[in-house]
Amino acid sequence: TRGTFVVRREAEESVDQSRIVKGVEVTRSSIDWLKVANAGIIKPPQERYKILKRLGSGAFGNAFLAEYHGADKKGESEMYVIKKIPVKTLSEVNDTLVEANNLSRLRGKKYICEFKEAFFESTANTRESLKSFLGSMDAGLNFCIVMEYCPQGTLLDVIKAGANERKGESRNLPPLKIIRWVWQIAQALKSIHNAKLLHRDLKPSNVFLDQDGNIKVGDFGISKSLNRSNSLTRTFVGTKLYMAPEVAKHKPYGSACDVWGLGCIMLELMLKNDVNSRVSLDKIDPKLLKHYPQPVVDLLFGLLEADDEKRLGVDKVISMADFMLAG
Repeated sequence: TRGTFVVRREAEESVDQSRIVKGVEVTRSSIDWLKVANAGIIKPPQERYKILKRLGSGAFGNAFLAEYHGADKKGESEMYVIKKIPVKTLSEVNDTLVEANNLSRLRGKKYICEFKEAFFESTANTRESLKSFLGSMDAGLNFCIVMEYCPQGTLLDVIKAGANERKGESRNLPPLKIIRWVWQIAQALKSIHNAKLLHRDLKPSNVFLDQDGNIKVGDFGISKSLNRSNSLTRTFVGTKLYMAPEVAKHKPYGSACDVWGLGCIMLELMLKNDVNSRVSLDKIDPKLLKHYPQPVVDLLFGLLEADDEKRLGVDKVISMADFMLAG
């Protein structure tokens, strides 16, 4: 394909068509080499996007707000977020491709940020960039992931807005609003887990709000694909303040680690303040939760059960939230 990178598996291995991401072929194992279609002619689809502003930056790279100008444009203004991740080694390429592949597996699922496409772009002289990249040196390459834009920000913005209200004027979020968001995040987790994936970094800054104020779970940078024979993993990753006890203790963990992250989010929404230390239920002052009905508090405690085997499952969370929303 003209103007795209194609990462291929060893010649004797057959191509798994289900793992192709918009011109980028994802390998099951480590990437052994990079084969460039029409070497020397890199024309990533940048011309389809007009960068408007930078939204933020982090360890991964930078995120930009962009307007789409492709031939298949549906409306007057199609806005997307482009996440640009600098890559310098084949190992880093593999990591970014895994994220894009995991996102592609969740296309069309409700309450998950919609993945549009992914591509490489050269940030330096094309031929020199290729030469350096293949030598595992500074390549001057970005891997770009194009995602749905959520104009109402993140749940972290909601929490910070509450924390910044002047003393005496702060009002608790309505319980049903919190429960509705918890229900939507649980629905997203159900789709993620059904796809044999773990998010592993669920926190307020990774949960977005679309134009209607509905949840969109995003940022799958450290998501994990589980094989069918093993529903547990041991890799120590995630944001420490939101890390489930079993992960923090380097024990095998599974989908329950994402439920713990949901519990941390719910707690922060109820307190309208961010967690500044690792969550421990026996250290939470009951007076802080007195404004909430007991069923809401019970759900919170079920999400933040230290024993992952006793922690609520996603289906139970959904049914409990359903009951409260119906009432």
